[in-house]
Amino acid sequence: MSYSRSSWSLSLAQAALALLLPAHGLALPAEPSHQSCPKRRASINYAYTVNLAANPMGGLSPGQVAYADNHRLTLTLPFANVIHGIGDPSLILEGYNRDGRDLSATAIGNQFTVQQIYGVEALAFYSLRLQGDLPGLGGHFKVGRFTSGDDFATWPVYGLAMNNAIDGNPQSLPVNTGFSSFPNAVWGAMADISVAEKASLRLGAYQVTEPDVQRYRGFNWAIRPSDGLLLISQLEHCDGCLGVGWAGTRASLQDQAIPSVSREEPSYPLHRQRLAFGSYWSLKSQSSFDSTPSPPSTYGAWLHADRTLMRRNLGGPALSLWGSLTVSPQPSVARLPLFWALGLVQYGLDPHRPQDSVMLAIYQGRFSRAYLESISDQSDLPGQETVIEVGYRRRLGAKAFLQPNLQLVIHPSGLAIPTALVLGFQAGLSF
Repeated sequence: MSYSRSSWSLSLAQAALALLLPAHGLALPAEPSHQSCPKRRASINYAYTVNLAANPMGGLSPGQVAYADNHRLTLTLPFANVIHGIGDPSLILEGYNRDGRDLSATAIGNQFTVQQIYGVEALAFYSLRLQGDLPGLGGHFKVGRFTSGDDFATWPVYGLAMNNAIDGNPQSLPVNTGFSSFPNAVWGAMADISVAEKASLRLGAYQVTEPDVQRYRGFNWAIRPSDGLLLISQLEHCDGCLGVGWAGTRASLQDQAIPSVSREEPSYPLHRQRLAFGSYWSLKSQSSFDSTPSPPSTYGAWLHADRTLMRRNLGGPALSLWGSLTVSPQPSVARLPLFWALGLVQYGLDPHRPQDSVMLAIYQGRFSRAYLESISDQSDLPGQETVIEVGYRRRLGAKAFLQPNLQLVIHPSGLAIPTALVLGFQAGLSF
């Protein structure tokens, strides 16, 4: 999709506005919204993110530049006077608009999109959901139209990436099975409960259907006879996370004084360590890449861990290590049977700016042999795509950020394509 001169002018004006915003709590626009405690008053929230990327060398066609942006509008309506027996019920309505061009498709030829906000370019309705707290269970629920990726296999540290291998969710999950991710909303229900002081169990059930947002602008809410069902679970243990063992930890965290760090800021590590295990089972057959019969269902699992390695005091400089692993052991239908990622984040290189961050990460997806043989006649292909990413995120108050970015894409799509160097820049604002 081409990008008009007027759209460029609008985006530059929005970037300039970001420099003038005052400091309050920041929610990263690149991350899925997660509101475990809906607000009591009606509210409207807007988030804008832009990605610029260029590949000066390597890939299929070096020397190209691409631009993509995402606007997201969220309306929260309190339902406490309508629904009783649950905590702070709210009705959430969301819409979005995306525009731009995909550098990965036009210039690099890789699997992991180097601009994480590219995909389903349209002005469309996204989500209609009812959500609220579960009194006495230490958790919350959602029901309506949203995605499994809003609440499963997603953690704030992923939002620091510009590459789509990990931003939001590990890309292997929506690529391999009926795991839905923004902006392809489906019918679903999710609930989590506290199972221990520092642990929670999250369960969900979601519609599996073919995405058609661009055709119907998000208003095709049909459930077709050919649709399937995704059952999903996630067990998480965390030392000090809001929303994990919520009944036991929330009050103690709120009582702590955290200098220079807003509790609304999701990227700074208020906790020490986290470990999560998830699994999915999709009750829908997928076509095989080869001549083998299609299995009646697909399944897989993921593991996430992160740990704050060094931090002298809460709210000061900190160093965090994180890792992610997904396994989909059906190579005849799973494009990426194995995916892993590993990263380091240093917060507060300047002690007076603890929410600024520098990230270094590596991602690798290993393609199934059946898939590679279906797209290429070549033999002895690398068989995996590896991305190394470095980025520095600088806060502009608490409502905006700027982030220069560098990516090295090795063996794009697991094929014999030259390694690509990608120079990137992303920025965002929310209010």
